[in-house]
Amino acid sequence: MNLPDNPYARSFLIGLAWLITVIVVSFSRHQGTWADYPRAQILLLVLISAITAAQLGVISSHFEKMRSWTRIIIGTMVGWFAIVGIMLLLGKTFHSPKVEPTPQFATTDAMMNHLANEAVKWVKQDRGVTLDYSADSIKIIEEELGRIHTKDQPKAGQPGVFGTAMGYGAYVGEVIRRRDGGTWATDHPVGGTNSYPLKITKPDTTIFPVGWCFKRLINGEEDNVHAKFMLMDTSLTNQFGTNTNTAPTAP
Repeated sequence: MNLPDNPYARSFLIGLAWLITVIVVSFSRHQGTWADYPRAQILLLVLISAITAAQLGVISSHFEKMRSWTRIIIGTMVGWFAIVGIMLLLGKTFHSPKVEPTPQFATTDAMMNHLANEAVKWVKQDRGVTLDYSADSIKIIEEELGRIHTKDQPKAGQPGVFGTAMGYGAYVGEVIRRRDGGTWATDHPVGGTNSYPLKITKPDTTIFPVGWCFKRLINGEEDNVHAKFMLMDTSLTNQFGTNTNTAPTAP
């Protein structure tokens, strides 16, 4: 029996061609470079293709009607999707995420403090860095916002974008509030509904860190959050004669 006539050889040759096709299609939808493409996903695709090819090899070696190229191609596609479906079903069954109750907050200050701590967790998970609520840590927030803008190209109204801005904006505001004093609010006559202004005690001024972060995610470097922070710091120093280390009023 020639190699191409061997049922196992046919199954694995077609399986390899199908694997390459799936990887190419998957990578074409990946926002990034080959270097940051998840290697675990490639290994999973290889495993699925190998299992499918092995099963088809066994079946076609016992049933001559299954040895044609056409039948093996169809079998490869059907078997591959069947295995993927089973894996997804098992994943949902055994790894269903625990639904956490929605936190209830007595004040906006408490809510924003909670969101700031969530942002600390995000950065710890993404970069292995523990934010310390210092002025310098706002540079890290700016880097994270820049990374998200470049990688995901978020748009206004896109699900999750405002929530991300809420978390990082809460952290920026908490850095300022914990040092200079202040109070969060939900709405503002100028900023609008759900603008989450922070009224700083020293000096008496209002800033919009959630708005800064939202604009940074949408517009990119032109709305650099750390630059705004430093601009207001310089402005207030010149105006009041002291370094208040606060952030700029939202443009």
